[in-house]
Amino acid sequence: MKKKRRDIILDFTSLLDVIMIILFFFILKSHFQAEEAKMKMATAQSAADEQSAEAEQREREAERLISQASEAEKRAMDAYNRLADQDKRSAQNYDAFEAFEAGRHLRLFLNEKRGTWFLHLDQGGEIVSVPVGDSFADEFSTAFETFGYTQDSTILCELMFDATARGSRGAYETVSAVLRDLCGQYPFLYLSEYDESKRRAIE
Repeated sequence: MKKKRRDIILDFTSLLDVIMIILFFFILKSHFQAEEAKMKMATAQSAADEQSAEAEQREREAERLISQASEAEKRAMDAYNRLADQDKRSAQNYDAFEAFEAGRHLRLFLNEKRGTWFLHLDQGGEIVSVPVGDSFADEFSTAFETFGYTQDSTILCELMFDATARGSRGAYETVSAVLRDLCGQYPFLYLSEYDESKRRAIE
């Protein structure tokens, strides 16, 4: 007798179900891991932003403190320089008054000799004579510079003349104009005038 062949039927339904469940599980797990990674990344980014903002705030505060310190240092240096200038000015003023009391200050004598007016510059016995003429301003400036004055020098200057002398008015006006310009160039030049004719009138 011929044996009958039995057909083998494989049922993969259960296996497919298991595979689908496993795949679904891995998909869900990957999704949750991705969401968790995103949350961690967002948290880290937020923390980094906060730290960056805090660092920028500290940097701005440091810059502000440095600016304040620089301004305070500048003010202190300006105050120190002013005090140093005041001390220097006080010392120069003292030296000028001491020279005045000793008769070593700058004295200007305006007088006439043989029809020509002269301005004699005398400082401590050192005398320079300048004729009062057309080139008086330039010659006087040159003579004045020989005494070594600077724009920071305290200069006590005395102009002496005789207003009653013939021709003294024109010479005096010429000299006065030049001296006014000189006072503009030397801010610490103090000029006094002495008319000898008034002293004689009193006597």
